Amino acid sequence: MPRTPRQVDEPSGVNIGELFNRAASQGKRWVADEFSLARAELADLRRRCITAAVFAVAAMATLLCALIVLAQAGVAAAVPYLGSETAAGVAIGAVLLMVAVGCGLVTGRMFDWRPQSPLLRWMRK
Repeated sequence: MPRTPRQVDEPSGVNIGELFNRAASQGKRWVADEFSLARAELADLRRRCITAAVFAVAAMATLLCALIVLAQAGVAAAVPYLGSETAAGVAIGAVLLMVAVGCGLVTGRMFDWRPQSPLLRWMRK
């Protein structure tokens, strides 16, 4: 049933101050919820970063050992073809350097984090 103009203009019994109080309390609750979401996201991110750092240190130590062994084996295998240990060492070193640069470029793309909280999205910009 449509309302008449007189019914629309009459107050509905709710005080405007009451409406402002409700809006303010809902706004405060929303801000508090946003901050708790941001805190939870940061706690999760911190846990993930610590775990990633532990695994990265272990991987780097293992990688260093593996590269030393591979470089020595590569130099020993390349000596008959390149004539001297120096030339073989330089060639193997150049190849390993190119591999390291490629790994560094790929690693930079792996750290892509997209926050869910509007507050953190805003802070990231």
